Amino acid sequence: MKRIPVIIILILLVVPSVRAAEVAVLVSGRLNAYEEAYNGFKEGFVGTTSLAGPKAVMSNSIKEFYLTDPGVANDIDQMFFDARPDVIVAIGAKALDRVRSFKDIPVIYLLVPNPGSEILEEENITGVEMDISAARQLGALTRTVPGVKRVGVVCSPGRSRELINKARTYGWSEGLVIVAREISKSRDFGAVLADMKNKVDAIWMVPDRRIYVPQNVELLFLFSLENQIPVLTFSEKYLNTGAVVSVSIAPYGMGQEAGQRAAGILTGVSSEELKVRPVDSSRVTVNHRAVRKIVAAAVHRAPLGEK
Repeated sequence: MKRIPVIIILILLVVPSVRAAEVAVLVSGRLNAYEEAYNGFKEGFVGTTSLAGPKAVMSNSIKEFYLTDPGVANDIDQMFFDARPDVIVAIGAKALDRVRSFKDIPVIYLLVPNPGSEILEEENITGVEMDISAARQLGALTRTVPGVKRVGVVCSPGRSRELINKARTYGWSEGLVIVAREISKSRDFGAVLADMKNKVDAIWMVPDRRIYVPQNVELLFLFSLENQIPVLTFSEKYLNTGAVVSVSIAPYGMGQEAGQRAAGILTGVSSEELKVRPVDSSRVTVNHRAVRKIVAAAVHRAPLGEK
């Protein structure tokens, strides 16, 4: 019978056993954006330096669940109770809503628009916001269409006020004037937009679902076409309608940020460093055809305020 070397026995006694940190990822559905975010999460999580201590980051320690898969929506609470993950990741608003009851497990959310103040007050919940800074959005506009000086924006009362205030602060340093108009009823959009004629030389389309109902989106791009006013938007889908540039979220990048946060939680990063913060990654896409038309029209048009 072979003897086990003493050195091996000592190592086994001294070195603590290392288990893989269990991470449960709940995805709201099988949308492309959710899949991109999940792939980014795996890259950000596993790509982080291996954890020191009793838990380790390993690719096979991530378990995914899709709310739209048969049986998951009804049994997810029991599934998570049995699995007892170290971290829960919620991709999409429906997923976040389902995991809020787990108060003793850290939760990271992403791709959740306007999570609400009650979510932000939960001590065990953090996430990557979908908000993109005003400076990043307006900077993309002025780089795409140089010469823009007055930017019009229509929004609901209070809904985008913080973003508008930050835009004005950025504008003061960059020579931009933000012409903001608040409306409480979407049917007033057409009149407010018409009043902006000859007062602005660009329109900033912010993500406000109360304002940008289908008929108002149509009015906006008709106004843009008739007056050759460039539109900055938050979604690439509006480039096909006539927007000159979009600054949109990058789901893969958001996923990477969430993965790094998950690894941070498992390494004991302070809660201050893990506070909810705006997304660092965004995607700028330019509609070059629309830009050429705008630039050509600008050659024959006097700047605002001149005759």
